Amino acid sequence: MKVGDKILILVILLVAVGLYAFYQFQSPDGSGKKIIIEVDGVVVKTFDLPQEELVEYKVEIDEYNYNLIQIFKNRVRVAEATCPEQIDVLQGWIEKPGEMLVCLPHKLIVKIVGEDIESDEVDVKTY
Repeated sequence: MKVGDKILILVILLVAVGLYAFYQFQSPDGSGKKIIIEVDGVVVKTFDLPQEELVEYKVEIDEYNYNLIQIFKNRVRVAEATCPEQIDVLQGWIEKPGEMLVCLPHKLIVKIVGEDIESDEVDVKTY
């Protein structure tokens, strides 16, 4: 392995560690984040973060189907669901803006958004 190869590997590792650190430490206190729960494209509930106590919210899809959502501190997860594959339950906890939990059979989306969700300002212009 030549010196140039070692330098290239070192640079790639430093960039990877830097990106990982940036992702891990963005908005660590949870202030200004919200959890939005949607069923079939309609917002059914919104929670502010952080939540100091465990909050459980049961989304009733119909008479027999439901999703139990748990919120604690800066995290949210689907704890129980009546869907067949349980993919939403297996996704575990999420805590960063932009992350979401999805249950396709129930048309459920649980997502975390940052504080500027209701901003009407234009953020990009294209020509």
